[in-house]
Amino acid sequence: MATVVKRLLGAFLSGKGHIFLFILVLAAAAVFRFVWLVPRGIPMEQLSFSSAPGDEWGKILFSDVNKNRFLIARGDSLYWRHGDELRPVAHNLVNVLYSQGRFWLKTQREVSELIFNNGAVLTQLTSAGSGSISFVHSRLVGVKGGCFFLNSGPVVEGLSIQGQAEGPYYLEGYRMARLLEGDWQRGVALVKDNAWTVFVNFMERERVVLSYEQGRLCQAELSASGDQVIYAVQKGNEVQVWHAKSNGERSTLLYSEEMNFSSMEAVWAPDGSYVAVFVLGFEGAAGVEDTFHSATFLYQPGKGKAMLHKSRDVEIRGLVPTAWDVSESSIWFYWLHEEEPVPVKYTLFRH
Repeated sequence: MATVVKRLLGAFLSGKGHIFLFILVLAAAAVFRFVWLVPRGIPMEQLSFSSAPGDEWGKILFSDVNKNRFLIARGDSLYWRHGDELRPVAHNLVNVLYSQGRFWLKTQREVSELIFNNGAVLTQLTSAGSGSISFVHSRLVGVKGGCFFLNSGPVVEGLSIQGQAEGPYYLEGYRMARLLEGDWQRGVALVKDNAWTVFVNFMERERVVLSYEQGRLCQAELSASGDQVIYAVQKGNEVQVWHAKSNGERSTLLYSEEMNFSSMEAVWAPDGSYVAVFVLGFEGAAGVEDTFHSATFLYQPGKGKAMLHKSRDVEIRGLVPTAWDVSESSIWFYWLHEEEPVPVKYTLFRH
């Protein structure tokens, strides 16, 4: 050990020290980045955050700040951005599927793969190859080899260039449509009859029924790993938001407010360590003179939550999460009341 130290010291004194110093700085930066910036490295009681608006309007669906690449939705069009280059990649967009590090675009006329590194779009399937379900408004919810799974109502059907390849599968239940979908083959939760049902590979895995004493189940959002769920219930005149395991165990109340339920968004961090939740509701009968409530918070399962924004106003206001960044500890939002929403980035750090 002493010999190694002497050699390093000798190299430093011989004029090569700047090289070793540079290596040490890089190593320290890597350690700092992992411990201080990755979400799971920040306990909730030490969490602070800063916010800043984006450069241009739209909703950020995918973000890699380190490589300066983004997917941005504007109306029914999708744009790929790399640095200063902004390129349209889809119009008449129905949804984007993100599965195993790859992006698939479903428009009213075709299914394409987006090569995220360079923004190229490769058509894979057109409406001419559709099966028994309507292609135009169906949503892409899974990809397996050359088979593309489209969802319309309770039906999921696998299509290939040759036509119907798998299914149809029947998934009973409700789920709010997402512009950016995860692969339903890994898991999705649908709500029906005061219960959520978790489907894996389009087959029922488990069903969790709530008693009506617990409230009326309004919405349930499964984590990407499929083992956690955020769900909202209407209990009398109160909306409650809960976190639980996907089988219903270890339920934890996260939020409650006297209002009627309208909608909820739950966006999980890539490592599942945090979830950003937005909930919207109203007092009265949703008329022009009603009061609207919204809340946006971060929750670290089992550790606690941090409230980012609350609103009670005659106008609908809300901070809605859209995407966590894949390379740094930050998350993108947009303001619900803006006609051309400017994305807002919240960066997490230790205080």
